[in-house]
Amino acid sequence: ERLRVIYDQPTAVWIDSIAAIPRARRALAAAARASPPSLVTLVVYNLPNRDCAAQSSGGEICCFDMPPSMPSCQLKWGGNCDHGLSRYRNEFIMPIAAILAEYQSVPTALIIEPDSLPNLVTSHTGECRGGATTDGYKRGVAHAVRTLAPLASAVYLDAGHGGWVGYETNLLGYLGVVREIGIWGFLRGF
Repeated sequence: ERLRVIYDQPTAVWIDSIAAIPRARRALAAAARASPPSLVTLVVYNLPNRDCAAQSSGGEICCFDMPPSMPSCQLKWGGNCDHGLSRYRNEFIMPIAAILAEYQSVPTALIIEPDSLPNLVTSHTGECRGGATTDGYKRGVAHAVRTLAPLASAVYLDAGHGGWVGYETNLLGYLGVVREIGIWGFLRGF
């Protein structure tokens, strides 16, 4: 009986890998069959060097083309994230954009890259500060928001939680990053 109650509650669909992109199509197709179409919430979560601080769910796209002998992204390497951002744009964001364009009749809410920008501001380790990871996060989030916002009903940007950005210094740092990458006008909220 408890599972029936949970079954009727809406949930977000996580698109957290390239292989997960078909989940978006299935969710939007199902919503399109309803009259009126139901709202679909998608979590877009696959930045290069993803989850730099916690490493609890490291991503599949690295800023650098990693040799097979290295099992994970090198988070502290300097430079830019051009390699990873190219993959992120072409293999992840563009296919999602194509699906959203196909289902414009379905209302969609997008939650963009959980943990990413809050990690840049609040992490005190080298994994999230400076170098390719910072470059990838800022440019990647800006690209995702600017590309997907015109195709969605609403776009939300993750702001972590009060323990991260609840302190004035962290909050101002977070808002500074959001302002720096120029996405205010595309966001409905946090």
